[in-house]
Parts: sequence; structure tokens; C-alpha cells
Amino acid sequence: MKCEEVEAIMIDYLDNKLDEGRNLEIEKHLETCERCLDELRDFQQVMDLISRDEMVKPDGSMRINFYHMLHTEIKKSESKKTAPIQVTQIHWYNRGAYRIAAGIALLICGTFLGIIIHSGIRNSDQAQQLIQLRSEVTSLKKAAMFTMLKDESSSYRIQAVNYADELDTPDENIIEANLSRRDR
Repeated sequence: MKCEEVEAIMIDYLDNKLDEGRNLEIEKHLETCERCLDELRDFQQVMDLISRDEMVKPDGSMRINFYHMLHTEIKKSESKKTAPIQVTQIHWYNRGAYRIAAGIALLICGTFLGIIIHSGIRNSDQAQQLIQLRSEVTSLKKAAMFTMLKDESSSYRIQAVNYADELDTPDENIIEANLSRRDR
């Protein structure tokens, strides 16, 4: 028998509620297991203390105090209850026309709010910085294109032409540089 099995039925063993076969198995296990034997002794001490202790019956005043506290708690819980919501108060919301109107109003408010937020972002410093960065990138591409056109490698020259195609509005210098390089 395993220790867990013995621990599970140790109280029944002490109360003599097991058949003789189980009692013999437990006694055999206890002969070899010191841990279970210690637990048996601890259980026995607890049961002895419980059996020696007197049962004390509460006096009548405890019953009166209990019922007094119970009634107090019932009154508190009743006073905290709120009146139920009347169906007529929310009846207008159950109509489909009001729901549709509320949905349209939310859509219009959301659209106007989005427009206001979007226009605020356009005018912000971040938008100005973005425009400045784009112009710097464009000027860097132009400089890289002019440098690549001067190179003898055909792959660099093709890449320079691709840079010229990416520009939104190429100026006269870029067009002239590309055309003069093709003539050679």
C-alpha cells in the first residue's frame, strides 16, 4: 500500500470503520513507514484532544444577538435596493427610426471630427518637416544623378536616368544632362 492511500483512510482506521483486510494492510504499511506512523500519532493526539473537550452550548443571548444582526443586515440591503427601471423610460430607444437617426448623427460627428483632426495635422510642424525632408531627398537624388551621369559605367548612367524618371518635375538642367550624356 502507498503512503497516499494510507493517509486518505487514516481517520477511518482510527475510528475502526475499515474491514479487517484493510486494517491489516495499513498495519503492515505502518511497520515499514516511519512517516505514516508519525502522522498516525499526530491524528491520534488530535482526536484525543477533541474527545476530551466539552461541548459548550451557547446561551440564549447569542441567539437574540444573531437575529438582531440578521434583521439589521436585511434592512440595510433593502434600503440599498433601487427602484426598478420602468420600461417606458427606455421605450423610445427600442424604435428603429431612433436607432438609425442616432447612427447617422454619430457618423456625421465622426466625419467632422476626422476633418478637423486631419486639417490640424496638415498645419502642424510635422507636416512642414515632412515637406522639407521630401525636398532634401529630391535634391540628393538630383546630385546623385549628376554624379552618376559623369561616370563611364553604363549601369550608373541607367540608374541616373531612373532617378530622373522618379522626379515629379525635372528641371531644364536634368533634361539637358540626360540628353547630352546620350549623345556621346
